Amino acid sequence: MDGFPMDESSVFKDAVKLDAYIASPVCYPGQVLSFVNEEENTTIVYKINPDKSKSIVGLVGDAADTSVVKLNEDIQVLGGAIGSFKVGDTVRQGVSVTSILKKILQTAISPSYVAPVFSINPSGIQKVEIGTMVTPVIRPVFVQNDAGSLPAGNNTNYVVEKTTSEIWLKKVESDSPIDFTDEPIQITGDVLRYRSKLSYPDGAVKNNNLGEPDPTGQIIGASITRELSYNGVRNLFYGTSPEVSALLDSDAIRRQRFSSLDHQKGQKITLGIVSGSKEVVIAYPSTLGDIASIKYIELGNTEVKDTFTRMDTDVAGAEGFYPIPYNVYVYRPAAPFGSNATFEITI
Repeated sequence: MDGFPMDESSVFKDAVKLDAYIASPVCYPGQVLSFVNEEENTTIVYKINPDKSKSIVGLVGDAADTSVVKLNEDIQVLGGAIGSFKVGDTVRQGVSVTSILKKILQTAISPSYVAPVFSINPSGIQKVEIGTMVTPVIRPVFVQNDAGSLPAGNNTNYVVEKTTSEIWLKKVESDSPIDFTDEPIQITGDVLRYRSKLSYPDGAVKNNNLGEPDPTGQIIGASITRELSYNGVRNLFYGTSPEVSALLDSDAIRRQRFSSLDHQKGQKITLGIVSGSKEVVIAYPSTLGDIASIKYIELGNTEVKDTFTRMDTDVAGAEGFYPIPYNVYVYRPAAPFGSNATFEITI
């Protein structure tokens, strides 16, 4: 090594004198000097750099301060991870031994990042009777958590669109989620759809347990979309009456006590019949075909379907919306029911 061997003129016990010597013209790049700290029983060997700075090239003693001992070349981690170092990491020249030991002896634990939450109310598929007039109201809820703050003045952060076809029309453009109330609209055979999209930027990087920035799991900017749709469907109507209907037209069928939007072939319905009833009515869209079964529970589940008369009647939707053919099943006993009864109906 340039500058060796050292003699007594190259050994200093006073840090001030050492610095003064390095600053003098006598000291030259490449020279090796030592500083002896007798109180701490430590000897540090320095090499003088071309700019007259000094680099530690050796350390002797049992009280060495590792915080001032620095790596004099890059070292790549190979063979396996150790502490917080992963295979392929490079420990750079100039890093103190203390820092290196901390990363070896202390395992970094990444911080926890919580994703943002965005929802709208109502949401999903809303079934209503076809012909119903609705006034859609969409109320958004956004919880930022560890995402970035929504930038002010950016009207693309929150967007609401509407369609009854494949063409989406923008109804809201805002820099933050806001409530939206649409104009009243009648639900017809076309599905009315809304979608609300919220876009957010990257969240901040947190520190790990070692106080170092750790982007593992950082919330990256993205968009969340929520949808709301209104589906118009036909009602199933059923009920009993203490009187015989003069005419089972659309209005009379719609006046039945019970109705159901969620009906399908094979669906079971339980109909309670009160004592004194003179008429039982079951009506549903004819697209579901003939009724499968009507059982009288109190008579040991006796099949009574054949005691009903089937009628074909056009029944309107809500608000008198376009009538369609219904299968209407009517039972009028010879005498009113003398006690309460239960029919189990299978469409």
